[in-house]
Parts: sequence; C-alpha cells; structure tokens
Amino acid sequence: MSIEILDSINTGGIGDKGVHGLADSFHISERHLRRLVQDRTGTSPLRLSKAKRLNAAKLLITQTKLPIIDIAFNTEFSSLRQFNDVFRDTFKTSPREMRKAAH
Repeated sequence: MSIEILDSINTGGIGDKGVHGLADSFHISERHLRRLVQDRTGTSPLRLSKAKRLNAAKLLITQTKLPIIDIAFNTEFSSLRQFNDVFRDTFKTSPREMRKAAH
C-alpha cells in the first residue's frame, strides 16, 4: 500500500484535501499514513509533496518560457507570493534569478 500512497502524493494526491483527506482516501488514519511515508522516504507526506512540486517548478523555470505565475499555479501553490517564498527558502534564489541563470 505504501507504493500507492507515494504514487498518489507524486501525482498531487495531497492537494486541497491535505494529509487527512489522503489518509481517508486509503481508509487509514493520518498518523498511520505519516508513519508509512516516513518509514519509506525518511520525510513527511507534506515535505515530499512540496519537494515534488518545487522540482517540477524548477524544471519549468529552467526549460520553458512559461510565465512564473503560471508555473506557480500549475505546481499547485495557492499564491505567487507563497511560491516565491518557498522557492527562495529552498533554492536560495528567486524563480526569476534562476531563469536568468539558466538562459
């Protein structure tokens, strides 16, 4: 079952429903879901989801000319500000600066 949970997280399974909703969809407790993901990946479901979204955003920034705002919303961030803050905290640069460096 943990493979199915990881696949769901990788395909945006946390989304708006959160970890609780994901656990419900597998008919397990939120605590059990967290434990399964932690044991399998060494990180929490939310961190795993965030890393997946940020890596997708990084690829789009460096390999496409899509507007940054479209990338933010396509990678499931709720606002451009949140996207910029999380991106800067993770990569120590802004999305715009990363795009400039890539081209």
